[in-house]
Amino acid sequence: MPDFFVGTIADADGPTAVVVTEDGVHLIPGRPSVADLFADWDSTLHRLEDDLRGGTLGEPQYSVAVRILPPVPQPPNLYMAGANYADHAREMRGLGPDEPIDKP
Repeated sequence: MPDFFVGTIADADGPTAVVVTEDGVHLIPGRPSVADLFADWDSTLHRLEDDLRGGTLGEPQYSVAVRILPPVPQPPNLYMAGANYADHAREMRGLGPDEPIDKP
């Protein structure tokens, strides 16, 4: 099974989820969104693998021929790392750069 990724592109018909392989970008029949694919990911994953093996996905297009969009438009959650948390906490509390931060 070749490696593949799921993404979102825009073409003349609007945004749609795609499968990206080393061959290019493959349209998925029915033009689902990535959210549609993730709704039942276990089944979707097996179906996409079967579609890749069977050649039932759209003919590959080169990624330069399509407009690539964020992989998951309007994600339900955002997770961010707090690498600057201590500096920000000191700044918000008016503390000096080496002063300890009391836990709330």
